[in-house]
Amino acid sequence: PTLSNELRFYRYDGTGAEAWSVVLPSARLSRRGSVIVFLHVSDQIPPEAPLPPLKCRSSGMPKEKYDPPDPRRIYTIMSADEAASGKKSHWTELEISGRVRNLSSSLWMLTHLTALHINNNNLSRLPPEIARLPHLVFLNLSSNKLRSLPAELGNMVTLRELLLNNNCLRVLPYELGRLFQLQTLGLKVHPEQLPQRPWISLRERDQLMPTAVFTVMCYNVLCDKYATRQLYGYCPSWALSWEYRKKGIMEEITNCEADIISLQEVETEQYYTFFLETLKDRGYDGFFCPKSRAKLVSEPERKHVDGCAVFFKTEKFTLVQKHTVEFNQVAMANSEGSEMMLNRVMTKDNIGVAVLLEVKKELFAAGLKPSSEKQLLLVANAHMHWDPEYSDVKLIQTMMFLSELKSITERAASTINSASNPSDSSFIPIVLCADLNSLPDSGVVEYLSNGGGVIDYIFFSKTHMRVLGVLGPLVTQWLKDNNIIGCPHPHIPSDHFSLLAQLEYQPPLHTLNGLHLPGHR
Repeated sequence: PTLSNELRFYRYDGTGAEAWSVVLPSARLSRRGSVIVFLHVSDQIPPEAPLPPLKCRSSGMPKEKYDPPDPRRIYTIMSADEAASGKKSHWTELEISGRVRNLSSSLWMLTHLTALHINNNNLSRLPPEIARLPHLVFLNLSSNKLRSLPAELGNMVTLRELLLNNNCLRVLPYELGRLFQLQTLGLKVHPEQLPQRPWISLRERDQLMPTAVFTVMCYNVLCDKYATRQLYGYCPSWALSWEYRKKGIMEEITNCEADIISLQEVETEQYYTFFLETLKDRGYDGFFCPKSRAKLVSEPERKHVDGCAVFFKTEKFTLVQKHTVEFNQVAMANSEGSEMMLNRVMTKDNIGVAVLLEVKKELFAAGLKPSSEKQLLLVANAHMHWDPEYSDVKLIQTMMFLSELKSITERAASTINSASNPSDSSFIPIVLCADLNSLPDSGVVEYLSNGGGVIDYIFFSKTHMRVLGVLGPLVTQWLKDNNIIGCPHPHIPSDHFSLLAQLEYQPPLHTLNGLHLPGHR
């Protein structure tokens, strides 16, 4: 190219580009790699003389390793005693949340910051003074209302990650091209609503036998007091609030429209003021029991104790009995000198509930009708202890619960006028919904190894029941495409996904109209 006598020089010092010009008698343009260098050729050096070697800094990626901030980070608060003793704190990350609209000018004095999380707010403008944070390597501005960015952002050349997802940006400043160390630039749009989970049909209903078909839902709704930023730091605080989440939870429940609903981690007050009140209007009745500690706390605290609830459609089922199983009380009654077991189980206040339902004859369709005898169904719901270190406690709790359920069915069977065996409890099928918080051979190991696993289950008596269909899982690719780290999330109101299954119940056929007929295989 043709060069004028005026050359413009650029100096790069790590904080920005500085330019100055000088008039020279002559000049030569040299190209070294990908770096364009202007060389001053003085009058004393002839143009054909060899040029001295140049040392150019590569414009490639830096060699030092970059470790992004942990999205599941937790925080600790220094106690008054620690502060009084002179304990020092060292922090390089700052998070600002709460639907903030403006940033304080004092923020720019925190020049030691390396990570700044100001996502999930209501910022419509980013002050140019942000460039005063020279050590910032991570800046999260996602989920705000930004329409433009200051040109000074291009001076923050230490940035490795700049997240601008879910804003109102149309244009980016050209100055962002100076961010030569940038590894991640997030410009994704906000994920749309959850994709619909597929319904998976497994078999057709028996059209010849007098079977009853109903759906069962199992759902841990994440109690409000457990939904903390310390546990779920990746979720914005507004999406963790119960007032926001409860709408999504109820929408999930009503969309599934299950005939039987088993919920875990239901807060006592929310059961009566929200769940029962809302679901009664939709034709449900319910039973709830809080965890054992509800008996030991004050009235204001008691309404925040969580427990288990079972709801059922009154047009299809009639409540016969309701039962509560407190695992620590059952352990005390059956300890028989095992102090170690008692000490480990007694301190855990987990519970289970069970309702004995009569299946209404209107639910049976086609073929033969059931006899005049009651067709009973036991629906159980439990929430086992969460800590993987107490897998033995979870196993004991499960064994105790099953033992209690067996006793309930035996007592109920004795009330049925069965000519063959009036005390045979197998005539009463069981549907068990539970948050087992994993098992040693599946949940615990899988969760610790892979960060996820199956911990919610629906069990049923295979003798008289079979599965017709289930609600399929959420498409995992949607989670990956939208970079969803974990749940809860603005579109996922709990840290559990609901389970939904359609079951077909065939009563003991030898009691129907005096005929002995084979059952399902």
